Amino acid sequence: MKTKTIAVWGTLRRGECNHDRFMSKSRFVGDDLLDGLGDKHTSVPIKRNENGLAKVEIFDVPIEDYEVIDRLERIY
Repeated sequence: MKTKTIAVWGTLRRGECNHDRFMSKSRFVGDDLLDGLGDKHTSVPIKRNENGLAKVEIFDVPIEDYEVIDRLERIY
């Protein structure tokens, strides 16, 4: 199965409202911190650490799910 690795920070994170719907076939890789992610990139609040870095979750996403997620994220 072909996958694409993505970082998520909003409603696609584990436990959030869109995770089960769009990420159920994805494999969690780990947590990470991302510099340079501005609030203009999202309509949901970004969780940040004490240094202002965005807390993200990394997933390997099946290509067919990635295409759906990509369309969802363009809406915002």
